[in-house]
Amino acid sequence: MAGGKDELFFSVNQLIIDGRKAKIDDFDPIQDKLEQQEIGTGREKETLSAKKISKEIRDSRFVCIYLEEGDKYPYPDKVVDSSKSKEIKNPRSVNQIELTNQFFAVIDVDSSRLYVSKQRNRNQFANWLGEIIKRKIEVKGVIKEEDFVKTIEYIKEISLSVEPSLFSSLSKTLSAKLVEDLYGFEAEETVVTFKYKKKKITDQVIQRVKDLIGRKSDFTDLTIVGRSDELFSTVFNTGEVINRITVPVDPNKSTQKFNAGEVFATLIKIIKDN
Repeated sequence: MAGGKDELFFSVNQLIIDGRKAKIDDFDPIQDKLEQQEIGTGREKETLSAKKISKEIRDSRFVCIYLEEGDKYPYPDKVVDSSKSKEIKNPRSVNQIELTNQFFAVIDVDSSRLYVSKQRNRNQFANWLGEIIKRKIEVKGVIKEEDFVKTIEYIKEISLSVEPSLFSSLSKTLSAKLVEDLYGFEAEETVVTFKYKKKKITDQVIQRVKDLIGRKSDFTDLTIVGRSDELFSTVFNTGEVINRITVPVDPNKSTQKFNAGEVFATLIKIIKDN
């Protein structure tokens, strides 16, 4: 954690629109609105999910997009009233959808960088963005695989996963005795994780990391997390290098949701300061 706050992570990507850098007016078609996904027709029509879209421009440079989403189901018939320690009928109507899922995106048009709060949803967001603004969207990592070790000063974590059929590859990383012991557990998959408090990059560590990346096909999964300072980290995952920023903010205690204004203000300050 940083400064006693919870951590919200943003991955950093390069945004290309119609083969060029992003411009502020590219995003004019995005309007604040509430969307609903429906199935059926007429009286059989049913809303399954809802999405609230919000957009604001900050400093004539940052396009801040906030998506809140929720699903109709699952819907429990009963809930527990904690004040009375008993089950009661769910007071929420089945047609009332809670927007519990949050997604934040910030586009810096000066650098044409895209910052997203959930990297796994990056491509889905890019497709949605392209449909809304009617343009070709490309999203790429900002760091090449071969430049990974040049961007970090400390190692935070190394995690590798391997199936039994590939156990022999571990002998190039771990001792033969340890590999033999791991094989003895007869697991369908073995995950080995090395964690560091603040391991400074040395020539030996650099060579080890390069060897692992060079043999990434030997592993079912390989993740290496490095840091350049307290807020900036770089993640090598099989097939992709992700640059990541930690945004220290607290969620609301009752809703467990982050305040969008605070998130955007904090992230933008970090970007400007660095």
